[in-house]
Amino acid sequence: SSSRTGNIHVGPQTFTITQQAVAAPPIQLTAITNAASGSQDGVSPGEIVALYGANMGPATGVPLQVASGGQSITKTLGGVQVLFDTTPAALTYASATQINAVVPYGLAGKFNTQVQVQYQGASSNILPLIVHNAGPGIFTLDASGSGAGAILNQDSPVNAPANRAARGSTVAIFLTGGGATDPVSVDAAITPAVLPLPLLTQIGRASCRERV
Repeated sequence: SSSRTGNIHVGPQTFTITQQAVAAPPIQLTAITNAASGSQDGVSPGEIVALYGANMGPATGVPLQVASGGQSITKTLGGVQVLFDTTPAALTYASATQINAVVPYGLAGKFNTQVQVQYQGASSNILPLIVHNAGPGIFTLDASGSGAGAILNQDSPVNAPANRAARGSTVAIFLTGGGATDPVSVDAAITPAVLPLPLLTQIGRASCRERV
C-alpha cells in the first residue's frame, strides 16, 4: 500500500530501486435500499438503509458501536463514513460490500440528496437520491422484504396465521422509513425505553409510533 526503496550493489556501484505503491481499488457505491423492504425508490428522514457496492470498508464486517457515554451510536465504523450531502449518517454495520446506515433527520423538507461513502480517506462515486417525506417498509421475519411481517401480538408472541391477534388488541409492527417525528429525533441518539416515544408525523396515522 506504500512505495518502498532498496539498493542493489554491483561491484563498486550502488543502484537505488524504487517500487511504486499499488493503487488502492476504487470505492464503488452501486445501490441504496430500504433495509426492511428492499425498495430503491429514494430515502426518507430517519430511514434505516443498506448500501451495496465494492471496497467500501474492511473485509471483515464491523458491527454497531456505542459512542462514549452510551447515549448514541457512532457515525464512523472501521474507518467508514457515509455522507448524505455533507452530513454523516449513524452507522450500524460496515464492510467492503455492505453498509447499514440511518438517514439523517436533517433531510426533512429536501427533495433530493447526494450520498457518498468515505473509507480511509478515499471517496466513492456520488449516488443521487430522491428524498420522500416517508417511505415505510415493514421488516419481515425472514429478512427478505416479503412474506410474513415482523409483528408481535399484544402479549408479545409473533403474529402468525396460527397465532392471530385478538380483536381489539394492540400489535407492534416493526418498520423503518416513517419520516420525521414530533418531537424531532436526534441523529444517532439511542431512544430510551420509556414512553412517550416520538410521534411519526408523515405516515398518515397519528397512533403509529416508531423506535429506531
